[in-house]
Amino acid sequence: MANRNMSLEKVKMPEQDPNVRNKNFDEVALGYTPEMAMEEARRCLHCKHRPCVGGCPVNVPIPEFIEKVAEGDFDAAYEVITRENALPAICGRVCPQEDQCEGRCVRGLKGEPVGIGRMERFVADYHMSKGCITTPEIEKNGIKVAVIGCGPSGITCAGELARRGYDVTVFEALHKPGGVLSYGIPEFRLPKALVAKEIENVERLGVKIETNVIVGKSITVDELMSDGYRAVFIGSGAGLPKFLNIPGESLLGVYSANEFLTRVNLMKAFKFPEAPTPVKVGKKVAVVNAQGKVFMPPIACPFLAMDEIIPEIRKETNIIIVDFHAEATSEKQAMGWNLTGKVSAVYGTHTHTQTADEKILPGGTAYLTDAGMTGGHDGILGMNKKESIQRFKDGMPSRYSVCEENLRINGLEVEVNENTGKAEKIKRINMHYDEV
Repeated sequence: MANRNMSLEKVKMPEQDPNVRNKNFDEVALGYTPEMAMEEARRCLHCKHRPCVGGCPVNVPIPEFIEKVAEGDFDAAYEVITRENALPAICGRVCPQEDQCEGRCVRGLKGEPVGIGRMERFVADYHMSKGCITTPEIEKNGIKVAVIGCGPSGITCAGELARRGYDVTVFEALHKPGGVLSYGIPEFRLPKALVAKEIENVERLGVKIETNVIVGKSITVDELMSDGYRAVFIGSGAGLPKFLNIPGESLLGVYSANEFLTRVNLMKAFKFPEAPTPVKVGKKVAVVNAQGKVFMPPIACPFLAMDEIIPEIRKETNIIIVDFHAEATSEKQAMGWNLTGKVSAVYGTHTHTQTADEKILPGGTAYLTDAGMTGGHDGILGMNKKESIQRFKDGMPSRYSVCEENLRINGLEVEVNENTGKAEKIKRINMHYDEV
């Protein structure tokens, strides 16, 4: 490929200005221009072993579509992607590319991986912006299939079956199709108009979608089979939350993430009382992330930064939580004493090992040197112990794998007076996953 781009960094994606986006709920990332997409495409090395394809759950021929992007043939790129992926505009935004295709990218060994997700998003958005509506001619086979759940898996399954001639009906429990795409992911991350367009594309294939149907109550699987459906696909999703079983989680105004997002995204609670579903808005809480300097990459002084921003934050709220990402215990302790009486809590992170020095400092600030790590505790800082030990022995770089033994949740629970912002109680949390 001519004019290969050997930059170690991805082509930067434009975003809303922070002072603008903090006043709206619109999508933050604005997407590539054609020129940006082509420039990023030229970063691909077109490896013979194509590790990115192996990292893609649906095996999109990634180098092939990237080559078309580099050539400026975006229509051909869309055709390549949609051979395997029915929802490219969605996947380009919310797929965990960093762990999948981009996580396998050779360019990521030194620098940033190729922006596969960004290019997939661009290609899909480009296709939509052209208003290309094409409905393929499908020869029906007369076989009825029921799909339970209109989330990503249900939509994809329905679309693929419809293309193969099946008569598909999707049954969705909620009043709006899309599943987690509609109720779970916020608008600024995944615009709902885009989700609606992707669903419309599936409906054009002849797929019927019935909402407000709870399979198992409104109708049973046995009844579906009796109605002539030859097969049933169940994509019920992950709509139920997992609670922590801690005191107060059932109190009025305490929401699981699932319920909160459903109220906001699906029921437009942010427009209450214009929309009928409310969401309780409590006191404003500020969370500040700061990074230490000792044994860490050089940055501006976190102490001076805190002295500057805390008075500004206190104009908005007196409940301030400081997450101090630092290596040295001395620096974390110093930050705690520096901010006592000025913030509600200071806790350290980064060392992965929970400390047992939780206390309320004289100024009313809860303090813990390190909150610890959530994950496998029978390893070395969350990684497989055998690999870590071997690296210490031979000094050779190697790829770590995540420890999955003795899975624990570490953290802290702080009780704060809403009026004064002072901490009244602090408790360390260290529990096994089975206790949750």
